[in-house]
Amino acid sequence: MSEQEISGPASVPRVIRRLEAEPAWWLVSAAAVLVSAVLARVVLYLRFPILLTNDSPDYLLAGERIAAELDFMNAGLRDWRLPGYPLFLALAQWLAEWRSTSVVAVQSLGGVLCVGFGIAAGRFLGLRLGSVVLGAFLALHPVYLLSEHLVMTEALFILLLWSVATVGIAALRDRPEFLPGLLLGALLSWCVLTRANGLFFCVPVVAGLIGLSRIERGAWRARLASLAPFAFGILLAVTVLVGLWAYRNDLFLGRPRPFTNNFQRALLIYQAQHDFIDPELPEIRRFGFDPATPSESAYRLVEELAASGSIAAEAVARRIVREQVRERKRDYLQQVGYSLLHYSGFRVPTRTPGRSDMTYWFHRYAGHFPLVHTHNLGLARRSGLEYVAVGRGGRVLRWWSAAGTWHLNAGRGLLSSVFALAVAVLGLTGGLRPTDRAGTALLALTLGLLSAAAAHAVMLADYDRFAMPFDGFQVLVILGVTQRARRWDRAFSPPR
Repeated sequence: MSEQEISGPASVPRVIRRLEAEPAWWLVSAAAVLVSAVLARVVLYLRFPILLTNDSPDYLLAGERIAAELDFMNAGLRDWRLPGYPLFLALAQWLAEWRSTSVVAVQSLGGVLCVGFGIAAGRFLGLRLGSVVLGAFLALHPVYLLSEHLVMTEALFILLLWSVATVGIAALRDRPEFLPGLLLGALLSWCVLTRANGLFFCVPVVAGLIGLSRIERGAWRARLASLAPFAFGILLAVTVLVGLWAYRNDLFLGRPRPFTNNFQRALLIYQAQHDFIDPELPEIRRFGFDPATPSESAYRLVEELAASGSIAAEAVARRIVREQVRERKRDYLQQVGYSLLHYSGFRVPTRTPGRSDMTYWFHRYAGHFPLVHTHNLGLARRSGLEYVAVGRGGRVLRWWSAAGTWHLNAGRGLLSSVFALAVAVLGLTGGLRPTDRAGTALLALTLGLLSAAAAHAVMLADYDRFAMPFDGFQVLVILGVTQRARRWDRAFSPPR
């Protein structure tokens, strides 16, 4: 291919123009990104051990019981934990030795697979350069790398989010079939049964990809009818998988809850971590809530309520939460605004430790691996997991800690700002219309991201670990808008 045949602005370096124009260059670049993803994870695997949290023993114990007896009624799950991540841990036990290094290895492998999903999603949308950039972002994201060392839901949740989005984008064609729908429904179910907040993103994205692809294309009734096998596959998988968990909850709690039965108590904790609780209101006054230590008081209150049983505890928590909002509407709206800002990565007047777990883990542990061993030993004894004290310090961990801290304190706010600008540009230039595959996907992803942000803000659930799984999708939308803007610019540029 000659230089004249390589399209693109003159200011773009030749290697990037070739990357966009020649398939061989894209393949080599995509392979290089995957290799970099593997190398980054190998380096951290050798230098940083697993990181257990106060929630980890529940997941480990639940995974052990599922692996041993397929016991989904165990005490690790009870009414507070979803089964998606414990099932993943059970699969890890069936595939490898039950050691801390094995868990990290399996989650790191999932991280590499996630990079592959990201590259594939970008390529499906016609983003050659963009798919490589997105893959590099997912491969080297410092917070994603930390998630793969945590016995928490984050690493699996990120992988499942990308699998749902990528399979959904790949299914955008004239007649999507039953089996892709069944696969998408199974992935969607696993995702929301790992973290229920995936519902706020996945449902708008999947519904948008399906519905928007049938708008403004003529013969819409026939096109909607062509979706029947695909939609049936999704509904069948969701009904069976989520239905099985609801049946478990009916046996365990006496009510067929599709997720957990702790929603109101979680809202109570979120309110406390926003320092929103007024201890003088009637519903909470009798519990002796201490406003000087709101988070600790909220957890003590949740434990106290649990003694009366799950159903009764939720009823009391609901009355407390609703009274706080009803009597303090102006303060609540202010906290919703702060929650949206903090969820988006911006600084807010008050930021309690519970809302900044990832920041705390980077500051406390990522650069200090001897401290991690001491921290892990006590928690590891609560389960049958064999803890392996691997790792060594050095500049790599310090750089990693610095990069993760910067991203959480400044990078996410910058990314959210660029995303908001990209969405505005997309809307002003008519890009928010499902006129083609890329436009449909970008609009569906944007709806999902905005839905997730709004839902987390309203619930005051602005934890940094709740927000960061969606970083990569913001990057995908930004890259898609940039690509469309460049094509628009070329279409209206005078011929040379």
